[in-house]
Amino acid sequence: MAHQRTLSQYVAFLLYDFLLLLIYIPVTIKWGLWRQFYLSNKRYQRRGQRYGDIAEDLIEADDWFHCVSVGEVVAASCVIKALLQEDPTRNITITTTTPTGAGRVRDIFGEAVQHHYLPWDLPWLINAFIKALKPKRVFITEVELWPNMIMKLAKRNIPVMLINARMTERSAQKYAQFSLLSKPVFAHIQHVCAQGQRDYDAYQTLGFGNERLTLTHNIKFDQVTDIAVSNEVAHIGHTLSKRFVIVAGSTHLGEEEHWLDVLEQCNIDDALLVLVPRHPERFDKVANLLCEREVRFQRWSEYSDLEETTQVLLVDAMGVLSPLYHCADVAFVGGSIADRGGHNALEPAFFAVPIMMGEHRYNNPVICATLEQAGALYLTTSVEQSIEKICQWYDDPAMRARDGQSGEQVLHDNRGALAKTLNLIRGQIE
Repeated sequence: MAHQRTLSQYVAFLLYDFLLLLIYIPVTIKWGLWRQFYLSNKRYQRRGQRYGDIAEDLIEADDWFHCVSVGEVVAASCVIKALLQEDPTRNITITTTTPTGAGRVRDIFGEAVQHHYLPWDLPWLINAFIKALKPKRVFITEVELWPNMIMKLAKRNIPVMLINARMTERSAQKYAQFSLLSKPVFAHIQHVCAQGQRDYDAYQTLGFGNERLTLTHNIKFDQVTDIAVSNEVAHIGHTLSKRFVIVAGSTHLGEEEHWLDVLEQCNIDDALLVLVPRHPERFDKVANLLCEREVRFQRWSEYSDLEETTQVLLVDAMGVLSPLYHCADVAFVGGSIADRGGHNALEPAFFAVPIMMGEHRYNNPVICATLEQAGALYLTTSVEQSIEKICQWYDDPAMRARDGQSGEQVLHDNRGALAKTLNLIRGQIE
């Protein structure tokens, strides 16, 4: 049943809509329309869907999965694959808010699912989208709780489940402070699958009892078993095998500079740095940085064979990072020196590669803590620390192998979240 809002809650939602509208109008004019109509960049096609342009060929959905961007798409992918395997006729729609997320949907699923951008959370936009999509169930991945979206679903008695749900103590405190908005939203969430004890405890403080809250653990421990190494990547891995390969994956501004400093100062003659920027719009910027620093580099898009003098391989393509870790001797997982919360450290662990990260790991604290305790992940807060650890691993291949195998063992010991999540979903479906 839909939650009946009090007068003060109703006013709070009006204020929320007003503030969101103040942001929406200039963004629509200055960013959205400009990208949509004046740029030929294919990455921004269909972006009008964010502003209420519903696809004419939209198919009604049995299941709607909302995933903000790449990380959430990857986390949900093993759940969606399992559901499609059980029932290939099931119509599944995935919404994202970013072009990179949309690209990953296509990379993983092709035409097996329907993709649509999620409209802004304004009541008339989100209501029109839900009315057209007519989902039977909604699954939100990790931590994307839009008030109007959930309340419009509540009005239609459409159940909502959070899978692989994250919630920090700080975020829980903020939701509690804005309880006029959050309380009616939380009342309609049928079940929360928490990815860690921290998240489970945070949802408990927000009023979720055991009947609506399960500690499933992190799906990503199961998800990485889906990584497949293509023939192209396997061939490139063979060509790189004579070098000491450092893969810096999902890097952000400032992290490329960090690893270029490491490369310059570590005095490892056969070192090769593989840089994989997180966002495609930064590919050319990183290439310009390499030119400015007079670094000898090759681009993935132009790669045929590794030149002997190449210092850096710049991966200017999406969807190849995960299998590329199999080429690495050591790995750095980005978004952790830059304050972005850290990306998925389980991908290099899957290939038994020892890992380095910066101090910002709040996106996946349980995963990172588990890997660190096992001796598979090491902290770096400076170029000097990175050089020291890289040189240790270079000088002691046995230690490097042992640390990498520790990460592989962590994966083996922590699988099972997928099965728990699927059981809860089946309970909804049945």
